[in-house]
Amino acid sequence: MSRDVGQVPTSRALAGLLVVVAAVAGVVVLSEALRLPVEPLQGLAPPRTTRSGPACPAPPGRSVRPMPVDSAGLLQCPELYDGLRVRYRGEVVAAVLRRGRRAWVQLNDDLYGTRIGPLPGHRNAVGLNSGMAVSIPVEVAADVDHVGDDREQGDQLLVVGTYLRADPADGGGPAIQAQRAEIVRRGRVVVEPTSEPRLLVAIGLGLVTIAAYAGPLRRPG
Repeated sequence: MSRDVGQVPTSRALAGLLVVVAAVAGVVVLSEALRLPVEPLQGLAPPRTTRSGPACPAPPGRSVRPMPVDSAGLLQCPELYDGLRVRYRGEVVAAVLRRGRRAWVQLNDDLYGTRIGPLPGHRNAVGLNSGMAVSIPVEVAADVDHVGDDREQGDQLLVVGTYLRADPADGGGPAIQAQRAEIVRRGRVVVEPTSEPRLLVAIGLGLVTIAAYAGPLRRPG
């Protein structure tokens, strides 16, 4: 009884599949083991936490006009700032929404937005994202080149305007209506750091996988 020499026996096919699965699992395990270590960042204050209790302290720089503010204070104690002229700085994230002569942006002033950039670029978790909705002149929005996400650090804006705890233009949400806005730092594309040993191991395992899978499929001589 003759046998089709082009047909791979089921046992060999299953053996090849198991080899592939094992090799892929090995790549995942070794990749995690060879991940670049996270180095603690120096000089960073711990992230602010929500205050307990009804009282809010006097905002910093209250005698200064426009008043310097951050999103934590604006969101935790909005009644202290409602209607005041403020100065706020943050990174453009998510999107730029143009609405006639104005544009809406989300400006994040957390450590990711103001200091260290998106998490994939350094792998240092330093708290949650925090920011504020801001309406800016559309001319400034047209100059924004980088919008922040997990792969890109957005342009950073400095805005001066009026804070409203319930802005009707934003559906009743807290927002800053900026009369002036300027780009004070350009963003950039974030390149995730790689480990050369990790890359070499991945290449090696890939070659082993190809060789192991090709073996069972090789026709008998």
